[in-house]
Amino acid sequence: MNQLHLFFQQNGFSKSDISRISEKFGSRSFKKGDLFLSEGKIQTEIGFILSGWFDFFTLTRDGKELTTYFAGPGVFIASLTSLLRSEPARESIRAVNPAELLVISRAGFFALMEELPSFEKLYRSLLEYQLGCIESSRFDLITLSPAERYEKLLATEPHLLQVIPVQQLASMLGITPRHLSRIRKPAK
Repeated sequence: MNQLHLFFQQNGFSKSDISRISEKFGSRSFKKGDLFLSEGKIQTEIGFILSGWFDFFTLTRDGKELTTYFAGPGVFIASLTSLLRSEPARESIRAVNPAELLVISRAGFFALMEELPSFEKLYRSLLEYQLGCIESSRFDLITLSPAERYEKLLATEPHLLQVIPVQQLASMLGITPRHLSRIRKPAK
């Protein structure tokens, strides 16, 4: 819970507000491969990652898995469209390795926004940040070559290479694992 307290403290929340917020969260452990959300289900909870990594993925019509996003410690996770619209999720969220989450119900989360104007302000800034990330990712997938996308990953999120399996990294970059191996091989 200390990480959650620190997160809110760093975002200007008072001790009493942090205590009030923390009361609404519960702890949950995940083994590698456990799902936080299954595609087709409605997102009813929001998680705050204490440890471990999660990937967001979907299955194509022919059963291939496509990874769209990774999230690690200190980050909130949820399928945004499902959470905001109460629609079935178009993706699943899975633990890449053993992980710990602090979880709050959707109702509890939105109640905090009603009770605490500072919580609503933080929510809005987090949402705006995520929308920017989504737009950037979509734009990169359309305009950058696979090698350029890999170079950008190296520059912005090199830690992913240490914790995420190659086939999932390749999927997120929109290429095959074999193509990623060729890109990663140093030129002679």
